[in-house]
Amino acid sequence: MPIDANALLARLDGVKGAAILKKDGTVLASRLPSGVDSKELAKSAVGLMESSAHYVERAGGVQVGYAVAGGQDGAVAVAQDGDFMLVCITGPESDIDSISSKVKKAAEGLRELA
Repeated sequence: MPIDANALLARLDGVKGAAILKKDGTVLASRLPSGVDSKELAKSAVGLMESSAHYVERAGGVQVGYAVAGGQDGAVAVAQDGDFMLVCITGPESDIDSISSKVKKAAEGLRELA
């Protein structure tokens, strides 16, 4: 089944770009702003998920399904479903809580791509 990153991105208000990855960081599809390298974004997304999982699981034994890193200029939100991840980039005008919720919802069903 082909992955339509454009259709997925269209469902995410406030997102400047998105990529669909395998859990190992392989980029399957992306729609990103100019100047954003999909491989670098994938590497950062995998690192964010692995770091989050390491510390959260040590603290409470829960499985990390999503992670968000934000700052003044926007955020990167990553959600995982099975062996796949959705990575979204936002601008400074985006509401982190709203984006987190939307990214988690949009990532649901990614495991069906296997």
